[in-house]
Amino acid sequence: RGPIKQHMLTFIDMKVDYIDDFKETLTKVAEVNRGKLLHIIVPSTEERVSEYFGFKDKDLPKTVIADMGSDSGAGMKKYMFDEVEHTYENLIAFENDFLAGSLKPSLKSADSKPGDMTGAVKVITGEKFEKEVIKGGKDVLLEFYAPWCGHCKSLAPKWDELGEKFKDIKTIMIAKMDATANEIDHPDINVKGFPTIFFIPNEGEPSQYEGAREVDDFVKYLQTHATAPFELEGGLKGGPGFKDEL
Repeated sequence: RGPIKQHMLTFIDMKVDYIDDFKETLTKVAEVNRGKLLHIIVPSTEERVSEYFGFKDKDLPKTVIADMGSDSGAGMKKYMFDEVEHTYENLIAFENDFLAGSLKPSLKSADSKPGDMTGAVKVITGEKFEKEVIKGGKDVLLEFYAPWCGHCKSLAPKWDELGEKFKDIKTIMIAKMDATANEIDHPDINVKGFPTIFFIPNEGEPSQYEGAREVDDFVKYLQTHATAPFELEGGLKGGPGFKDEL
């Protein structure tokens, strides 16, 4: 058996006057699910860790379960403890709900803007991923990027050009998501580096795009993978009929 991959992290200012009672409560909780969860106290001085989880000093104490043992290979999932009081009973109930699989992961999302879906390249936020991508009724070629990523910056003008080519094709969406500001929970989508590109066919299973990254390469890919026929300006065709002609 490998190391425990489910960690309950409690962020707290170690100088608060109730720290001893607090640590005693956490110790009792840890005894109950020993071997199932690793229990860790994170001092508020660990600013980078706190920032990663989105916690500010004024909000502490805060508790989160970080699950790094996903069977799908997807990235770490976070489950936030929403109760105000860190009582033994509340924390045990939280852990038991997690272990029973009844909690949903906490996902961050950038604010959606009115113009997100009006450009040639659609901007997808975490909160709109399910609606626009999974249930949008289109084939979607989606780029997960990071604003600081050099390869992403190099791809940007090509991605914009691709979007322009397909902007009038009603069955295909060219889209992008800032993966540093948005999180999704999908068993078949695992983003480990940038840029990562996934093709999500209408009512089909996502698959990662592994080909070259020139505009013509993306077009050829969509010609052979699109679930509905299309014709671009200039007469270039693709879709199921195109597959039959190969």
